[in-house]
Amino acid sequence: MGGGHAVVDGGEQPGLEAAVDRLRTELEGLRTAMRTRAVIEQAKGLLVGRLGCAPDQAFQELVRRSQQENRKLAQIAADLVAEAAPTPAARVTPAGREAPATLETPVTLETPVTRGTPVTRGTPAVPPTGARPAHAPLPGTRPTEVPPPDAPHTEVRPPDVAPGEAAPVHEPPEQPRGPGGEIPAVRDRGADELAALATRFHLAAAALATAPGPDELAERLYRAALAPLGAQALVLAVREPDGALRLAGAYGVTASQRSQWQRIPPHTRVPLTEAVRTGRRVWVADRREFAARYPDLSGEDLVPGTTVCALPMHGGRRLLGALKIGWARRYQPGPGVDDHLAALADLAADTLLRLPAASPADVLDPAGAPWFRAVLDGLLDPVLVLRSVRDPAGAVTDLLVEHANAATLDLAGRAAPDLRGRRLSELYPGMVASGAFDRLRAAAADAVPYRGEEGQRHVETVGGSARASAMTMHATPFQDGLLLTWRTHDERDRRLSQVSQAARLARLGTWEWRPGDRELTCSADVQALFGATTGAGRAESGQAGSGRPDGGRPEGGQGGGGRADGGRPDGGRGDGARGGSGCGSAERFDPRAALAAVAPADRDAVRAAAEELLAGRGPVTAEFAVRSADGYRSLRALGEATVATDGRLLALSGVVQDVTPWRRAEQALNETRDRLADQQRRTGDEQRAVRSLQQALMNAPVGRPVKGLESAYRYLPAERDGKVGGDWYELLDLPDGTVLLAVGDVSGHGLAAATAMSQLRYALRGIAYDGAPPGRILERLNRILCHQRADHIATLAVARLDPRTGQLDWARAGHLPPVVLSADTVRTLTPPAGLILGVTSRARYPTAEHRLTPGDRLLFYTDGLVERRGHDLGSGVERLLRACADYRAPGLDGLLDHLLRRLDAPNQLDDTCLLAVRLTGEAGPATAPARPPGGAS
Repeated sequence: MGGGHAVVDGGEQPGLEAAVDRLRTELEGLRTAMRTRAVIEQAKGLLVGRLGCAPDQAFQELVRRSQQENRKLAQIAADLVAEAAPTPAARVTPAGREAPATLETPVTLETPVTRGTPVTRGTPAVPPTGARPAHAPLPGTRPTEVPPPDAPHTEVRPPDVAPGEAAPVHEPPEQPRGPGGEIPAVRDRGADELAALATRFHLAAAALATAPGPDELAERLYRAALAPLGAQALVLAVREPDGALRLAGAYGVTASQRSQWQRIPPHTRVPLTEAVRTGRRVWVADRREFAARYPDLSGEDLVPGTTVCALPMHGGRRLLGALKIGWARRYQPGPGVDDHLAALADLAADTLLRLPAASPADVLDPAGAPWFRAVLDGLLDPVLVLRSVRDPAGAVTDLLVEHANAATLDLAGRAAPDLRGRRLSELYPGMVASGAFDRLRAAAADAVPYRGEEGQRHVETVGGSARASAMTMHATPFQDGLLLTWRTHDERDRRLSQVSQAARLARLGTWEWRPGDRELTCSADVQALFGATTGAGRAESGQAGSGRPDGGRPEGGQGGGGRADGGRPDGGRGDGARGGSGCGSAERFDPRAALAAVAPADRDAVRAAAEELLAGRGPVTAEFAVRSADGYRSLRALGEATVATDGRLLALSGVVQDVTPWRRAEQALNETRDRLADQQRRTGDEQRAVRSLQQALMNAPVGRPVKGLESAYRYLPAERDGKVGGDWYELLDLPDGTVLLAVGDVSGHGLAAATAMSQLRYALRGIAYDGAPPGRILERLNRILCHQRADHIATLAVARLDPRTGQLDWARAGHLPPVVLSADTVRTLTPPAGLILGVTSRARYPTAEHRLTPGDRLLFYTDGLVERRGHDLGSGVERLLRACADYRAPGLDGLLDHLLRRLDAPNQLDDTCLLAVRLTGEAGPATAPARPPGGAS
């Protein structure tokens, strides 16, 4: 030893390592024993009760069976417990028969200290462990009730044996055997499988009883019950109050997957959320079925494997979350496995509820937590915690009141204690009749909020009489149910609210003046309309003035220049005798301050209107401008006088409204009207220029006639307003003997669209002369549009046709595919992929091929031919195909005119362009392109 550090001799090192290894092995053994201790103790209790023996003798019997059958002690114990408390999977045999309750073979107890006498036939059976069950009492004793698992064991001995003495030994008779010496079997193979499931369940229950956390719970559940079924991974997800699922524990799942799936929103469609939403088990046989059922799920699944199963977890009478299991290979569940897995899921839920919460977010059942109910009791409005009631298929059929806060008082006068534990349909049949109950039920099933109409009337029958109330009802998803709250509105509050809302929306304020008052009594909005703050605009106590609405005609016409110093009408006494400030309360406003805020040019008109009111003459309206932070605002004041029968003036009252938006809108409307007239003139000129340009482009020479090819085309502008758009076509013979065919559509209308169309058309011609295939032509055009950062996008179908062979190579950029009319069929060509031009320069355009035969007709068209408002594009294409099939004549001009009639051309909203060609198969010169009467348009 030196320098404060211990030095271990090299000869002692192997001994220390061996000691550490031994202690580690012992520790693991103790941990394993703790996991199985509960099931062993339960089995001992069963043997004590059935055999009337001591706990030590029962344990020795378990040990004997373990040695005889060469199986672990815990498995033997689990077999016994499974017989006494079978899981749902083990209660029915595969054939649907009830499992046998008795065995027809004698049962004995054999321990080193006791020999039991044979037990008569009909003894209650124990699980088929491969050996003999032991239910019979020892000689001189009688069976006792099975103690609970946590009950203390009491030694039971024969009456003739004193404590501390060995019981007499009795040799058991030999059991009857079959012809081959075997013990007769009492269960078939299916029953043994069910019994094995029950054994694993109790082993899992014992292992989970001491799990310190969710991850350890998942691992023990896997090792004890799911690994024997071939599973490779599992996750435990608990439902949060908003309906989302939070990952609580997992086994066999990578850390990255756990991180990505830590929280699953309620509307994400995956097996876990589906199991929680429906309350039913969800099986997915393989990944192909998984992709078909959940197409929106991209990336790796949370639980790896081929077959997956998600099961709802129920704990504490509520849906707690879901358990998801994965199998590496395709898995077909055997008899009873479904019920077995469901029991394991509920076992995991009960275990999760027993685990200590590490933080408030880990509380799995906040609805039952005292702190949460205390929070609800502190709210002013009624709140109901509702739990979904589901049928066997998982559908929500009703809502159960689990808790009602202290403020709850319904139409029938029932308080919280009268509502708890009752169903909503039972409490409020009027809600069922009105449909509100169904909407709440749907909100609970879909985990979505519910917002009822404000002030909706609800009627309930109480004591034979109808009671009604206007209320606003809101509900939000909460665990497996809803949080429901409502607020009632009596008639006065509702009307005041409507008046207040109307005044606010109309930018309206009220005012009143009585003779003798120095100030106006007005709503809080009036001072804001005049540009004064609340409580300002009052005359200073020493400058009260005349107190007349006309301001007393102060010198200089400035309205007295009243100071906004908060002067009080009571001379500064501060006794609060006249009104007060506050939102929605009456305010005091000096008329001189109001007059001072009026624009000088309008003050005389305001004084004249006030004098008419003081004279008692009838409703008066005045419109004037007031200064504001953004210049001047327009106000309109309406007033009337209240006069006694003897002619005395009692009061003046009226409203002030901010009409600035209307006046500004009128001004903007006038300016817009002027601009629109100018725009109409310029648009007319532009339309004429565009039409001339398009006609020139469409009527431009298309090259020499092509031998063996006949062609025709039509162009119709949109019918509404005669707008000219960007639809165009191209037919050009190329040096190699092929023909270029194209039909396109540039977005927009007018000169800009026509210009973009001409640029695209001439670029297409130049590229086509290089001999590029259609797909390459589209790629180059797309790069041109993207590089120019044009304001337009375009669709285009391009084809290269060899009239000599009928070979057609074509590609498209977001355009409708062409139609081929053969002798006996009409169909559209299968479109290759192709993005609209001008979206991204990385787009690719593959070239498709087709072979035409002599007499075949090929039709290109734009969407204006088939697209109609209120109908989808697919139905329009079907109409086109039917119209093509109905036309039997070979001519192209007649075909195009027939199609335009059948499809109600021209289109109201879009241009229409058609191009048709036909292989004539003639060796002589080809016919020239046919043109419609009157030119291209």
